[in-house]
Amino acid sequence: MNREKPATSRNVLVRTLPLSHANYGGALQAFALQRVIRSLGHSVTTDTSTARPPRRLAGDAAHAAVRLLRPSRRRAHRIHQLATRPLAVDFVNERLETTEIFGKLGRPRRSRLKGFDAFVVGSDQVWRPRYGDVESFLFDFLPNRTSATIVSYAASFGSDPTAEFSPALRHETRDLAREFDAIGVREQSAVAHVASLWGRDATWTLDPTLLLHPQDYEALQASARGPENSASLGEPPLALYVLDASPSLQEAARRYAEVNEVAVSELLKPVPTDWRTYREDPASHEMLAIGEWLSALHNASRVVTDSYHGTIFALRFHRPFATIINRTRGADRFESLLGALELTDHLLDPAYIGEDLESSLAAVLDKPVDWSAVDTKLGTLREDSLKFLRDALA
Repeated sequence: MNREKPATSRNVLVRTLPLSHANYGGALQAFALQRVIRSLGHSVTTDTSTARPPRRLAGDAAHAAVRLLRPSRRRAHRIHQLATRPLAVDFVNERLETTEIFGKLGRPRRSRLKGFDAFVVGSDQVWRPRYGDVESFLFDFLPNRTSATIVSYAASFGSDPTAEFSPALRHETRDLAREFDAIGVREQSAVAHVASLWGRDATWTLDPTLLLHPQDYEALQASARGPENSASLGEPPLALYVLDASPSLQEAARRYAEVNEVAVSELLKPVPTDWRTYREDPASHEMLAIGEWLSALHNASRVVTDSYHGTIFALRFHRPFATIINRTRGADRFESLLGALELTDHLLDPAYIGEDLESSLAAVLDKPVDWSAVDTKLGTLREDSLKFLRDALA
């Protein structure tokens, strides 16, 4: 991206959900947001630490004690760390400028806040209580909030906050949100939620990954290794990226692939919990690195996914796709984005499909997409979102 020259160059701290988790979308949105803020002429660093208020320390200590006292839990935890390292650690260390604002006990180290004059929270479900400390994602730890620029970009509640915000949390977060200079949210429904919870206006903005162009991801793509089952019968494979295992969906995808004479490339495999299985072939159990995951989607003939960012990169790479709604993880994000692009007919809700998943999947995957129209709509939304961020940091 071309670098702009703002009237005032800021030193920006970004807070998002922990990047130590194996999450392709989380890592890529953090990468994209840094790239965009830097292109606007600012310096930017992302906080990779986790806030732990006193009320949560007891629960965290209990989980740690279970791992220590139960060897099987400890082994499973260690295997997961090893299998997800290419994604959770290597990419973040190599591609992001990071810091750790919170120490091991989850308390802020205020000395590390020196030099930052703008604070951005987003993207991802940072305002969902079950995923983290909402107050810290409203920057409650800043010693002098009045002299700082505080912004959210594509921040998400994940679901209806009236079901997850206690009366106390509503009260505690209302004053914090009122001190924000600008509030950008990822779902259109969140505009109304911000108004009802906090009495503030909000702007709907695109996920940061959509602010970059497809060519911006080319440097990340790798061809050295792909999924073991990615060899096709001639045509590129169907990419199956499903976060929550669904035997019925996997079977429907396989039957569709057989009819169309393509292979199925599964981009997410379960990590074993026992050392013997893992040690037999550690490489086969490693999650794909970011570049490999992007390449697999880019080189696919079709994409079937229940992932928001799986859907985004199918759009970015112009791949026919079917998105399975996962209401537990949050459906609003799919409906907001695909609604704006007039592509909601690519959403499949298992609650209404019943046993006819195979034919429903085929009908969606075989449906033509006017990619030129999609790109035009995305271009307009992208400019609006960039303007929001540019003005917020001015």
